[in-house]
Amino acid sequence: MKEILHLTPEQIVKIIRSLPFFAAFDPDEQIRFVGDETRLFCYHNGEFLIQEGEEDHALFFLLVGAASVVKEGTVIPLAMLGPGDMFGEVGFLMPRRRTTNVIVHPPAMPPPETATHPEDLTPSIFHALLAESDPTATAVAIRFRRSILQKLERQTRITLKNQIIQCLMERVENMNERLTHLTGYPPQLPIDQELERALRQEKKPSPATLEQTKERIISQLVAFVEELNRQMVAMPASLRS
Repeated sequence: MKEILHLTPEQIVKIIRSLPFFAAFDPDEQIRFVGDETRLFCYHNGEFLIQEGEEDHALFFLLVGAASVVKEGTVIPLAMLGPGDMFGEVGFLMPRRRTTNVIVHPPAMPPPETATHPEDLTPSIFHALLAESDPTATAVAIRFRRSILQKLERQTRITLKNQIIQCLMERVENMNERLTHLTGYPPQLPIDQELERALRQEKKPSPATLEQTKERIISQLVAFVEELNRQMVAMPASLRS
């Protein structure tokens, strides 16, 4: 892992704006994500972006390359990550140890020259990033420290948590579909009535209450993801492959 140090704040803003995740933020909000808490790193195949058991609390977006999410003691990935994908959101919002590994690996296809990348950022730009930092690296990620939450205005934090909720809901849905396909029946998840009430909230809450509601939703969705991960790891290897 090597930090990419030659980028200007304007270039980092352009990278952030290229990620679909940040389309929900207005231009001024997008600029607020650039600062001491935001760093870019390049990695080699086999390197850990996140290591299980660590107390790292950063949020990541993969910009170029590929990575796999793997539980310690297993070899079959729980998920595959590509350019534009978010990871590390649980440790970012809930300060606790990492529960999985995220490891850089060679992309299966397409090759780097024709790989898709976040909008408006072409492969040549990423190759230039690597050439100036480490030409032998195969992946680039942008990393946001958890301390950035303290510098964001409440409405921006609410938007951020809303975006994370959307990503987590998609992840739960995809994992549900994967497990159903592998086993022939849908996985069982605990019913949470408070979550259902929060999702159907009719009255307009105060900003503080709304942010707390978002946090409860995220907490339950994280529990769903972890339960689905547990079910995936417990499956026979012949089914998971």
